[in-house]
Amino acid sequence: MTCSGFKNTRTFIQTFKDDVRGSMTVFGLFFFLFSGILGAIALDVTFLYASRTHLQVAADQAAHAALYNLTVVGKDDVQSKLSAIEIVQATLPLGKNGVTITPDDIEFGDFDDATGTFLADEDGVGAVRVQTSFSDLNANPASAYLFRLLGSDSFEIYTSATFAIYAPGCLNEGFVANGIVDMQNHNVFGAGFCIHSNSEVQLQTNNEFKP
Repeated sequence: MTCSGFKNTRTFIQTFKDDVRGSMTVFGLFFFLFSGILGAIALDVTFLYASRTHLQVAADQAAHAALYNLTVVGKDDVQSKLSAIEIVQATLPLGKNGVTITPDDIEFGDFDDATGTFLADEDGVGAVRVQTSFSDLNANPASAYLFRLLGSDSFEIYTSATFAIYAPGCLNEGFVANGIVDMQNHNVFGAGFCIHSNSEVQLQTNNEFKP
């Protein structure tokens, strides 16, 4: 003799197991969760790339301003660094971005063309290297939004820029001018002879240049 209560329970379990109604709802929930995760990654990664771009632009501006003020304007290294920092603070305001650059982040020195490396030197005037950052040290790391669900509340971002004075190695022999260099025809130029202008070089026909 079979208990009717047990029979009804067994029938319910068998029916529930074979019932496929609502299965797409479960799939939809998983698909929605997966889409949300992808959206979170895309949102945060886009924000981090944008933050890095802002830092890189600021580093480029600071490097150019520091070297220009040191070598062209004639300011000393301290004043040149302060001028560069002012440029960065105009690009990345303190109130919104915090401290992204300090005087210690600006180094003067020289650039080795042969190795393509910057050589820090307090007395150097030929090049400058600048670093900008969103960092924990300056209490302004780049905030994460949906990545916080994965345990990452913020990210540190560092960028750098190196600027050097361009000085062609052949300037010891040749014609060099800030304005226009205008050469006529039927000239022969030997090896190592330099023709350079900061604005324009005009050459007529029938000029010969040795290898």
